[in-house]
Amino acid sequence: MSSSWYERLVGVAGSGAAKVPREVLVIDDHAEAREMIVALLTRLGWKTLQAADGAEAVSVMKANHAVIGLALVDVILPDTDGMSLARQLRDQYPRLAIVLLSGQLNDESRWIVSDEGFRFLPKPFSLPQLRDVVAEMLGDPDAPDPV
Repeated sequence: MSSSWYERLVGVAGSGAAKVPREVLVIDDHAEAREMIVALLTRLGWKTLQAADGAEAVSVMKANHAVIGLALVDVILPDTDGMSLARQLRDQYPRLAIVLLSGQLNDESRWIVSDEGFRFLPKPFSLPQLRDVVAEMLGDPDAPDPV
């Protein structure tokens, strides 16, 4: 594991006391979609939190930022767009990994997402696709914290 990855995630190089944030915040205004993603992540061994809109996501992050390592953000939300929310979360929590979700992004929009430094996962996605992107961002859910 590289120290730059570790420093980005926990903010302190070499500190064995810091716990790697491994919970996933799922942000989607469609309850069925959000609950399906949460159920899949739970099945894969991840702990999750959820929010139905941008305001709730900001509140959940504020209360739980020490344990959240990844936010899965739907691009279309009722009170904001997912890209704006992702930027806000990144500005407030620079170590937070962010993946934008949408079934409606065209190729140009995907380039913008990539240029902003976010990952993109197109809806609908499979269980292996979700597993792979979360594992890439956070590692194995059962792995011990780095020492």
